[in-house]
Amino acid sequence: MTLAQTRFTSVDDAAQEIRRLIDGASEIGCLAHKDADADSLGSALAFAEALRDIGKSAHTIVPRPLPLLLRHLPDFDTIVEDPPALDLLFTFDCATVHRFGDRAGLVETVARVVNVDHHLSNDGFGDVNLVDPKASATGQVVYQLLRALGCPISPNTATNLYAALLTDTGGFRHENTTEAALRLGADLVGDGADPGWVALKSYKSRSVPQLRLEGLAIARLRSEFGGRLIWSEVTRAMLEEAGATMEESEGVIDQLQTVEPLKIALLFKEAGPAMTKVSVRSRDEVDALDLRALRRWRPPPGRRRGAPRTPGERAGAGARGGAGAARARRSVTASPPHLGPRRSDPAAAAAQPDPEEPEAPARRRPVCGVLPLDKQPGQTSFACVQEVRRILRERKVGHAGTLDPSAQGLLPILVGPATRLVDHLHQQLKRYRCTVRLGERSDTLDSEGRVSPGADAAGLDEAAVRVALQGFVGEITQVPPMHSAVRHEGAHLYELARRGEEVERSPRPALIVTADLVAFRPGRVAEADLEVECGKGTYMRVLAADLGDALGVGGYLSWLERTRYGALGIADAHTLAEVRALEDPTAALLPPEVVVGDLPAVFLGPPAATQVRRGQAVFLPRAAGGLVQGETRAHTASGELIALGEVTGNRFQPTKVLAK
Repeated sequence: MTLAQTRFTSVDDAAQEIRRLIDGASEIGCLAHKDADADSLGSALAFAEALRDIGKSAHTIVPRPLPLLLRHLPDFDTIVEDPPALDLLFTFDCATVHRFGDRAGLVETVARVVNVDHHLSNDGFGDVNLVDPKASATGQVVYQLLRALGCPISPNTATNLYAALLTDTGGFRHENTTEAALRLGADLVGDGADPGWVALKSYKSRSVPQLRLEGLAIARLRSEFGGRLIWSEVTRAMLEEAGATMEESEGVIDQLQTVEPLKIALLFKEAGPAMTKVSVRSRDEVDALDLRALRRWRPPPGRRRGAPRTPGERAGAGARGGAGAARARRSVTASPPHLGPRRSDPAAAAAQPDPEEPEAPARRRPVCGVLPLDKQPGQTSFACVQEVRRILRERKVGHAGTLDPSAQGLLPILVGPATRLVDHLHQQLKRYRCTVRLGERSDTLDSEGRVSPGADAAGLDEAAVRVALQGFVGEITQVPPMHSAVRHEGAHLYELARRGEEVERSPRPALIVTADLVAFRPGRVAEADLEVECGKGTYMRVLAADLGDALGVGGYLSWLERTRYGALGIADAHTLAEVRALEDPTAALLPPEVVVGDLPAVFLGPPAATQVRRGQAVFLPRAAGGLVQGETRAHTASGELIALGEVTGNRFQPTKVLAK
């Protein structure tokens, strides 16, 4: 998956593309996240049943261990342990891949992934991303999608979606409870959901060990910052004393959240000998992970501290960001705070202001830059992006051009706002070093495929290879290989190839600027080392096979390394291990202007820079000899790249804004 992934916030906009994917799929998976709640699992179960009702083969998949507290949900017994080979995967209520636990590999291996969620923090890992932060629950997005697709809503489907909506709004009590959510609840009851039964199972069916555990946690409750921070813990010893499981601790954080005048509730859960999970809930405008914000928080003018919001204020909060803004929810994994007998309070220590700092530091600005990554053989480009996201703790990360798993070399990783420069980077030239084996063929045109003998290459010499190679320099056409990501009637060519199908492909234009023979090793199977500079869309595998055909012996690509991409060179690159070892991994980033250095630059004073950050056009001072017209990069007076745009006359119109 690349930066060409599609993100929708409107179901109507996404429905046509999703319908096309469903129609072309044979086996469809519906994946919930690890430690699934009713929103994630209910959405997955509901969508799978709706797909089965229209004749599709759909399978609900849940990471281990199964959430047995939700076994009352209809169709819970349809969850599969070993799904068949899938060609389409839907994920529900999960903002990032690592939360799929032992099922995370499905997101990378399944050909097409549709990511359905309502969290503003969703990092867009799917091929199609339907993320509506204004929705109160993912179940609400799923209902709208099923209606847009024309799928029937059975009583079981309605019940699962009602459970998703009810629990994610806290029984229609949380601040993310909107008019649309209440209307949806009524619609689902009309479709066959039993609200009394769902409420009974969701809120009035706790076990005795669960109640004992909640009592132990409440007894350990601690209050900080005048009651604005409430925290407690669940330890292994507490689980043993209560006879409960960690899964039965899920309701504790909701109990902590009922305290007034709370702004943030924290629950530290001892997940293992060296691992603590932290559940976080927040209210109002306090960031759930910004503990220092507690001492800065003041009630809005005209409303006393702790007073309930007015309906107008609630509506305003929903308009600003729906579920994400109204009730922040976080679950993070961290190095364990002190658990068990306490000598210090982890939450208080984390939130305690530095006595030498009268004001808390500003929130961290998004990381922005370009990481020239030295990808190693065996690594997938997608896995590299995921690891960089983890290392830099930045969700907006993407690469500018896939390298096959067997290839190595320069993989530009764009981070933060710099991802907006990917289109410009795609237009820049690339340089490769490669080895072509002559006298053999491969069904994938590279070393990953099945190799078969070609003609005897013993008669070839260096001069003949040079002459043949020069015939490919310039503007040429190439037929995309069957093992490529090019689409044919909605399916990737590599999917058809895996099924043993081969289809006609139209030639595509390609540009080879230079092609040099660096070394030649003669023999029955000869080898030619090449260095090639080429443009966007050039397949090195096709060049290798076409060169072998031009020489009359056949050939394939046995080794490939990308050494340059635009202004970036392999000498600038770092391996993942090197980035991981840095005390400050952001030190490996290059400034974003390295990928647009070919464009003319203008430097703006503070008023003009502010306008450009807002996407507004500005007039530039007249320059001696005139301004360079056309695409231009704009910097602040201090040198920060803030936008790309077009200069017409002396007017600069931003087209891509990096810094708002």
